[in-house]
Amino acid sequence: MVPATFSFQKTPHQYNLNKMTQFLLNKYDFESFIDGETNEGIKNIDVSKLLRLQVEEKGALSSKIIFTFLDYKGSTIYTSKEGKSNRKDYKKSYTEAIRNVFKDEVILNHVYKPKTEKTVLTEDKTPVKSKAIAYLKTEAFQLKFELRGREYSFIPSSKLEYTIQQNTKVIGKAILQKNGVDYKIEAGTLTGRGSFDDFGNFTIIRVNPANKKELIDTMIRVK
Repeated sequence: MVPATFSFQKTPHQYNLNKMTQFLLNKYDFESFIDGETNEGIKNIDVSKLLRLQVEEKGALSSKIIFTFLDYKGSTIYTSKEGKSNRKDYKKSYTEAIRNVFKDEVILNHVYKPKTEKTVLTEDKTPVKSKAIAYLKTEAFQLKFELRGREYSFIPSSKLEYTIQQNTKVIGKAILQKNGVDYKIEAGTLTGRGSFDDFGNFTIIRVNPANKKELIDTMIRVK
């Protein structure tokens, strides 16, 4: 799953880097999608087997790009070697640096082998089929936040929607809007609109029913 906005981008798809990254991932035998985009191919994918890509810039005088592949729990599966460019033009520099990330031998030569059923022998030599070992645990990928001492979880219920829990109680949902960035929040006192920032925090804008003024809160990402 490729983000529509990388941490160093000011707008979604700036310099066309996200689509280019998706194209290169597909070229090297990954099945990739842009987060928030409608795609029939993702409907039947088990979210517990989905890797999420983080693309970060580390450079100051030059562009240094690093890919981090995360599992559904947010744990790091693999961090790429650095892709570097010394070009002065931002678009050319980022483009070259991302292409250089794909020189990483692990990315070039990766092989995905899903677990399949196999025949084993019991103690009495009777052949039986054993169940496949899960590639990853099946619990849902969760984002955890804290707001005023309370813990909230965002659990994906579809590619366009999160279920919101406070502790273990479901309080509503966050629905991705057509712009691919903003979410409509339907969750009791949290109802309003929101979006993720570059650090993974979630900002919510609500209207105070008493004075009709906007309230802006930031849910701090804790996991």
